[in-house]
Amino acid sequence: MYASVEVDDQKRLLTWPSMLEDQQLMGLLIVGPFPEETLVGLIGQTEKPTIIVDAYAPNRSCDCIVVDNLHAADVAVTYLIVQGHRHIGIVGSSPDSV
Repeated sequence: MYASVEVDDQKRLLTWPSMLEDQQLMGLLIVGPFPEETLVGLIGQTEKPTIIVDAYAPNRSCDCIVVDNLHAADVAVTYLIVQGHRHIGIVGSSPDSV
């Protein structure tokens, strides 16, 4: 099963997925860069095994799959420099964004 969740502009959860109340749920896979408070809230809604992708919940006992963003940026910028590029920038959201 798959459910989207409604979040505000800071990625804080506005509504709980109804499937969290389903007793047939075998586990939870949370995908997305949610703030820790949102992750803790989601994880706290079930006793089922949980895996988080692209985020951290350091104070919870669940597995996390994350990208090494620092290393990936280093590889990308090094590649651009080797290719002769000298004016390299980044386009992103606000500095406070998760």
